[in-house]
Amino acid sequence: MTAEVTKAVMTALGSAESSVSVAIQDFPRDAWTDKVYVPDIQGQPELVYKKPGYDPFK
Repeated sequence: MTAEVTKAVMTALGSAESSVSVAIQDFPRDAWTDKVYVPDIQGQPELVYKKPGYDPFK
């Protein structure tokens, strides 16, 4: 997955591979809403360029 993300960033931005880094952090499924969705997606909408197509509160 990291190789594909790296290639996509390089293509979209015209970047060199040496300019791209990819970090992945695992979260337990039951912690996703409180630890990620609320603070990072819902809490900072101006930073989310591709909105999720789901609502974890439904």
